[in-house]
Amino acid sequence: MEAKEFVQEELSALVIKSARLLLDSMPEARSRLVVENPAVAIPVICVPEKVTLALVHIFSNALEHSPADACVKAEVLPQGDGGTVRVSDAGPGIPEEMLDRLFEPFVTSRQGRPGLGLALVRHYIESHGGTVSAMNRTPGGGAVFTVSLPGKPPKAHSIS
Repeated sequence: MEAKEFVQEELSALVIKSARLLLDSMPEARSRLVVENPAVAIPVICVPEKVTLALVHIFSNALEHSPADACVKAEVLPQGDGGTVRVSDAGPGIPEEMLDRLFEPFVTSRQGRPGLGLALVRHYIESHGGTVSAMNRTPGGGAVFTVSLPGKPPKAHSIS
């Protein structure tokens, strides 16, 4: 991607767009994905399509790993000059032996999956000058994924 593809976008609008895209393909999850603080105005500099893809993947994973009657919460928060999206699920959590390698290519706990999704998420977010992390939630179980994006353009605009 080139510098001209980076635009200022409201982080909450990206979260809502990502949630809608996912729920269009998973209507059974409509009542399970909850966006908190959707009206908070947090401008970030990004390529909206890439951030949307990353968020859709994180939301999808959280819904797949949570029980059918459990909610997944996506919380939009200001952080520094940008913002953060914190996604919490009610699944079994991340196996301890995978936590340090979770965002590496071909790392997965699911049979029949290539394990590239979270590696792409990391690539897209870090290419924006942002960060992505995961941890187990205690007490109560589940996992928490945190995506942070800056409010200023990254130094290099070369995202593939």
